[in-house]
Amino acid sequence: MPIDHFSGESVLSKMPSVLDWLSSFGLKALSARYSRYVHYIDTFFESERPDSEDGRGKFDALTRSYKECVDIVIIYTVFSDEKSEKFKSKLEKIIKGKDHLEASSPCEARDYLFELVVAAKFSRVGYLIDWSGLTDVVACKDNTKLFVECKRITSEKRFEKNFNKAGRQLKREMAKEKSNKSGLVFIDISNCIAKDIPDHEVSSPEVAGQILDKSINKFISRNSCHIESLNKKYARQSLAVCLIGQASIWTEDLTQYLVSKTYVRAYSNQSDMKFEKLNSILTGIEESFIGLL
Repeated sequence: MPIDHFSGESVLSKMPSVLDWLSSFGLKALSARYSRYVHYIDTFFESERPDSEDGRGKFDALTRSYKECVDIVIIYTVFSDEKSEKFKSKLEKIIKGKDHLEASSPCEARDYLFELVVAAKFSRVGYLIDWSGLTDVVACKDNTKLFVECKRITSEKRFEKNFNKAGRQLKREMAKEKSNKSGLVFIDISNCIAKDIPDHEVSSPEVAGQILDKSINKFISRNSCHIESLNKKYARQSLAVCLIGQASIWTEDLTQYLVSKTYVRAYSNQSDMKFEKLNSILTGIEESFIGLL
């Protein structure tokens, strides 16, 4: 399975342009958390004793800051020419929130951020994004309108609840649409697998991807019954659930990478016609960010 991986240097080189871009919308980007992330990163590299307790704290802030920068750089790269008010309103929301949020803490800003990342995936494979849509993401291509509900879960205990919520939202909003339509659920499970993934000293981004792959498969195995039953429950609205996991990892040569994978799980007894439709809709999605940055 393909791996998205982005190096720290390539991401950070774009941050000045990102901050200028956010400011062009009239947003206070220079006083928001993304500007502070750049400061945290610079502070570590200016540290005289990176191996001290203070240095280790700055290193942790650098690692967390980089992980947060990747998604906004992706959004900037994909949607740099987007000017709609609905898009601007989402940007305004995502620059808010606390710095370096703990994994178990909910955050509306990160929820909106995840929605934009999913929208970017579909934009990269030729979908037009309808920013005035009824669900978190509405994407149009080849006379089909795709409705997507996105959930970023903070703990594994919330998986079933959030999947149910996404299914109900799809059911409600898709009923209002008469056109040829399909639905999907996207769930960010990164917080649920973080404890299984080391943040340093792996030999390469490919090895980091293998570790991520193993962690996601463990999550799927633990929740296989929930995934199957919920896919069955919402089979009329959603063709599948797409599980996204990502992790920030340092390699042995002191290069920082963020690795990301998307796994798709559909109801096992779904019709062949629906499986074909699902494959058509998701063609290229897993590779959509490879080579982007």
